[in-house]
Amino acid sequence: MQRFVRETAILQSLRHPRILPFMGVLDDPGRLCIVTPWMDFGELNTYLRTHPYDPRRPLARQVFEGLLYLRSKRIVHGDMKGANILVDLHGCAHIADLGSARIVSLQGHDSQTVPWGKRPLASGTYRWMAPELLVDNAPGLSTFESDIFAFGMVFGGRIPFHHLEPMAANIEIIQGHRPTRPASTPNDIWTLATACWDDNPARRPAISSVVI
Repeated sequence: MQRFVRETAILQSLRHPRILPFMGVLDDPGRLCIVTPWMDFGELNTYLRTHPYDPRRPLARQVFEGLLYLRSKRIVHGDMKGANILVDLHGCAHIADLGSARIVSLQGHDSQTVPWGKRPLASGTYRWMAPELLVDNAPGLSTFESDIFAFGMVFGGRIPFHHLEPMAANIEIIQGHRPTRPASTPNDIWTLATACWDDNPARRPAISSVVI
C-alpha cells in the first residue's frame, strides 16, 4: 500500500507528454488499480520486436525527454525497462510505472545507505540494472546514472541476456559483459547504448547532455 500511495502521489505531480498520464484510481474489490490511457502498441519490447525496422531514434529521443523531465523534478525512475515504456497508436513512447521511483537531492545522491540484505526489492529489474546496484556492497538505491544504464539496455535491441536466467544475467553484467548487437539496431543508437553501459557511472552520458 505504501508503494501504491507513493506512486500515485508522484504521478499526480507530473505533466509531460512523455510520461504516461495519471487519470485516477480504481477501487476494484480486493485491489487498487491506477488508471491511465490505453497504449495501443503496448510495451516497447513488443513494439521493437514487431517493428524491427521502424526508426529507433524518435523513440529513444522521446524516452530521453521523459527522463530529462523526471530529472528536472529530481525523480529517479528506478526501474527503466522495455515493459515500463509504452507505445501509443502514433508510435510515441511514454514512460510508465513509477512504483520504484524516488526523489533525490540535486546532486543525485542520498545520504542513506541500505545493506544488501535490507536493500529495497523494488530498486530495479535485474537484467536492466547497473553493475553498481548488483555487487554485494551495493547501497541498493537507484540513481540518475543507473537510469541511464538501464536506458542503454532498453535500446540495445532486445531483452538483455534473454537466453539466461536473471541471476546468470546479473553475473554477466557484474563481470562487464554486455548484450550483443542485433542486426536491426542502427549505428547511432548502438553507439549511444554502449556509452550508457560504462561500468563507471560518472562516465555515462548525462541526461541533460544527450543529443539524439
